Amino acid sequence: MSVDPSFAANGPFLGSEIYVSSIGSDSVRVAEVCRSSALATPVPVCDGWDLGAAVRHLGWVHRWAAECVRLGAMAERDSVSTPDLSVGAAGLADWFSEGAGALVEVLGTYGPEAPAFLPFRVPQTVASWQRRLAHETSVHRVDVESAIDAVAPIDAVLASDGVDEYLSAALVRILGSGRATVPEGSLHIHCTDVAGEWLVVPDGEGFALTREHAKGDAAIRGAAADVLLALWGRRGVLAALGGADLDVVGDESVASAWLAIGGV
Repeated sequence: MSVDPSFAANGPFLGSEIYVSSIGSDSVRVAEVCRSSALATPVPVCDGWDLGAAVRHLGWVHRWAAECVRLGAMAERDSVSTPDLSVGAAGLADWFSEGAGALVEVLGTYGPEAPAFLPFRVPQTVASWQRRLAHETSVHRVDVESAIDAVAPIDAVLASDGVDEYLSAALVRILGSGRATVPEGSLHIHCTDVAGEWLVVPDGEGFALTREHAKGDAAIRGAAADVLLALWGRRGVLAALGGADLDVVGDESVASAWLAIGGV
């Protein structure tokens, strides 16, 4: 992937305090839903997941990331385990809350520029984990709340930053893993409620990414939270947020191809 110089620091960070606060507040909501709901409740926006699986996934990510920060290097994946399936909702919620609390403490203790391994092509620093986990937690909080049909919206400014982080970090990893291929055709992305515009252009090696108002073969327009969820493959939850679907301009097949990549 090639990027313009403004992406050199992996995007316009909102700041450590905002990210860590968002992780904490979204984690509280996840724990509350977990504690008060049946773990077998399906998560409609994630095929094959139930509520218990979603909470276990996010809880594992929190604990593994915290270890990567503590070590300043990659933590062994088997160094973090999840509760046995026999553990009930209250026990799983306690486990999740403990891990989320420890993560918030770690991210607030280590300086943003401290070294920390991330499996993404981003600066290998605590700041990058703060950003990544704020968006990981917000999207999975929506997943969990969709299971009980009580989804609260993602803050628009945070969501716009999440779109930037998806395009400059997560999408690069997804395409590099071979789980998806780069679509043919360029895509312009435009947030309509807060600042945020991007152009994604296939370049033979991946894609080139710029932050600009420019014409693509297709364009998607919508509120930042709706754009973020659609890019992450959660387009089906937009109705639960009470918002309109995205506006698609130009070649709909190009827009659909980019949106079909998604991610977990």
